[in-house]
Amino acid sequence: MKKEFHTPIVNLLKGSLIGIANIIPGVSGGTIAVVTGIYDRLIEAVGGFFREGGGWKKNLLFLFPIILGAGLGIILFARVIEYLLSHYPEQTAFLFIGLILGSLPFLVRKATDAPFKPTFLIPLVITLSLIIIMAFFHQSEPFEMEFELTFKSGVIIFFAGVISAAAMIIPGISGSFMLLLFGMYPLFIYAVKEFDIPLLTIMAAGALVGILLVSKVINFLLHRFHGYTYYGIIGLVLGSVVSIYPGFTVSVKGGVSILALAAGAGLASLFGSERPPA
Repeated sequence: MKKEFHTPIVNLLKGSLIGIANIIPGVSGGTIAVVTGIYDRLIEAVGGFFREGGGWKKNLLFLFPIILGAGLGIILFARVIEYLLSHYPEQTAFLFIGLILGSLPFLVRKATDAPFKPTFLIPLVITLSLIIIMAFFHQSEPFEMEFELTFKSGVIIFFAGVISAAAMIIPGISGSFMLLLFGMYPLFIYAVKEFDIPLLTIMAAGALVGILLVSKVINFLLHRFHGYTYYGIIGLVLGSVVSIYPGFTVSVKGGVSILALAAGAGLASLFGSERPPA
């Protein structure tokens, strides 16, 4: 296996991109982890924290800057992303589409670590179809909700956090999209923007449980069924392009969208590299 290049600063930047992605309904943090070339190592470090990759100390040193970056990305960019989605939705979406499409060569190289079998295409078709179907249920318009923190609502928020975080680390499935389905996306944005500690604590606890549970499953699949798992990931990633595609305007704004697409592809090529930049 090729030696991957990770430094704390680089991982902090990659973590911030993952955090920013998780704010946007339809964009998957797991996809961005794949795009930036840290998905396998991330799943390994979380799913086998005490036994994989050199033990818990090495895994903690790897995970800490990513977690810190993700937290900073969510907190610092919640207002920025909300503004961009409100004023430049097409250009913002094309930036992320560029990130996704630019990652495909890297994904194909990872998938072909195992000798190709025609049956590898089965999980690709299944996962691609799944994401396209889910795209039809996407709610693009925010909605208002009344909320009061009680024991019952706290339990609901916790389990919503479990499911959305579990989805978050699966490439192509958006954690924010799952929050939309639960009717809790406005609450999530409110908690981040207002830095509501009780709400953020409950959400973070649920997210931690969801990530730990699903990462163990994915870690097992990557070790035992590498080819099938990666072709399934490719299907999820391709499907996410359909999920977030906003349409295209033939105008100056459309030209800016193409530039955003190219910028995203360039970032994917940079961050997805498995060797240190020159």
